[in-house]
Amino acid sequence: MQAIKFKTIVTKTGKLEVPARLVLPQGRVEVIVLNANITNDKNTPKLSRRRKPLSKEPAWGMWADREEMTDSVAYVNSYRRRT
Repeated sequence: MQAIKFKTIVTKTGKLEVPARLVLPQGRVEVIVLNANITNDKNTPKLSRRRKPLSKEPAWGMWADREEMTDSVAYVNSYRRRT
């Protein structure tokens, strides 16, 4: 994995500005944001996680009626022994 480091700003609308001269090949990337403005001050706003609750995800409960998985811990332990 190749790393590219640059400094930029986040706009008032929360968008990250990427320099126009930065040209990347097409494909998936991993982005890590280090905010230089965050301190331990009580007045510093916290980062928000605009996520829905896990219980609202489509996969939630998809194994609820599987008889062999009534005890999930026992099932996982059994699976680990087999592999």
